[in-house]
Amino acid sequence: MIDDFKIENKEKFSKEDLNVFKKILTDANEVGESTFDGLMRKNPLLLICKEKGLIIGTGALKIPNEKYKNTIFNKSKTDFQSSDFTYELGWIVSKNEGKGIGRKMTEALANYKASLYATVKKNNLRMRDILEDVGFTITGESYDSDRGDYKICLYVKINL
Repeated sequence: MIDDFKIENKEKFSKEDLNVFKKILTDANEVGESTFDGLMRKNPLLLICKEKGLIIGTGALKIPNEKYKNTIFNKSKTDFQSSDFTYELGWIVSKNEGKGIGRKMTEALANYKASLYATVKKNNLRMRDILEDVGFTITGESYDSDRGDYKICLYVKINL
């Protein structure tokens, strides 16, 4: 049972929690260490989910660099402008898959800020369903990833 679910800027979390957060993400191949460190300097909103004092889930509203964001929107050939989006929803990792924790974390983050985008592997049908269930819409075309042999889909959500 989840006993602690918190969304805050990084300075509101302990150094120990931040180190565990980073390890979970790097172990899951969600992000490289140097990219993580660079994005953390931008003070993203982090979500940490704990059960019995242990982190069982992570998520974030990242503030990506403009070059990265522009590349994603250009590659997807979407009609949306990257400049309309400040936050990228991501780093959703649940250590207890299949128990709805990932869905709860995604929903909480999706409703936290306006005008979000997210990228997801085309073959990650579970996350694609979750994104659509919480109000995201796929946009543009899937495109080749720079990190492996798979396609990426761009999703957007405009909260009014």
